[in-house]
Amino acid sequence: MCGCNKIEEAPAMAEVSETEAVTEITIPDYPIELNGEPFDKAPERIVCLSPAFTEILFELGYGDAVIGRGSYCDYPPEVLDIPDTGSSVNPDIKLITAADPEIVITESPVAKKDITDLNDSGIRVISVSPPQDIYDIYDIYYGAALLMSGANNAEVIARGAVNDMYTAVENIHNSAGSFIYIMNSNMSAATGDTFTGRFMSLFGENIAEEHTGYYIPAEDIKAADPDLIFLSKDVDGEKFREDFSELSAVKNKRILRVDTSLLERPTSRLEKMITGLDEALEKYNSAE
Repeated sequence: MCGCNKIEEAPAMAEVSETEAVTEITIPDYPIELNGEPFDKAPERIVCLSPAFTEILFELGYGDAVIGRGSYCDYPPEVLDIPDTGSSVNPDIKLITAADPEIVITESPVAKKDITDLNDSGIRVISVSPPQDIYDIYDIYYGAALLMSGANNAEVIARGAVNDMYTAVENIHNSAGSFIYIMNSNMSAATGDTFTGRFMSLFGENIAEEHTGYYIPAEDIKAADPDLIFLSKDVDGEKFREDFSELSAVKNKRILRVDTSLLERPTSRLEKMITGLDEALEKYNSAE
């Protein structure tokens, strides 16, 4: 980090003869620190309540260390063979304690009482921050690799895992123009303060960018008159067309159904969604 102090000119380096040995500086794999918690070695027994982090652990080859999973952890399929230890909101403290893990990893907040009960049993709780945008996903992979493989290999492992996803972002060639993404039958929208909103903004101008909390008034949607409407598979398309019949996108049949379930657990699998949306937009745009 740069400060405002005066930077003194560095002295010239002493010449080193070819016969002199050069000492290599190596960084030990451990100890490391993850979210303020120190680790002298990789944990061998983990309960992971976060679906995304569980998936990442398996993707990076650390799945054997997971001895308990959250109720919503279901990918990859072999995760379902691991005992269900509840959710972050309602963890099964007795089952977790009986499994005797070294750490519990969560993304959603865990009640202070539950954390205290786990700590009293010698189990540490590590809270992983969810990504705010697609570029934060690298940090989560880096944290998993740092925890399980140590400092020397973490960056290479993480970059290798997310490289295809970020390449897909760079290769987006098609735009939706202005758009709105309606996420469910309650008319929740992907607003600018959400991961989903920021992700969808890779494909055009999100008219809900300035709104928050997954809410945009219907009159604002009608006033903005977006070029294209993304609809989740859970939204009643007929009712939406009826309620918003005056929109240009409805009249021009520029409504694209999308399965955005991957956005609920952001991992490198988003690469498939990025390329899929780009291809779908290409078809829509070429048909005009």
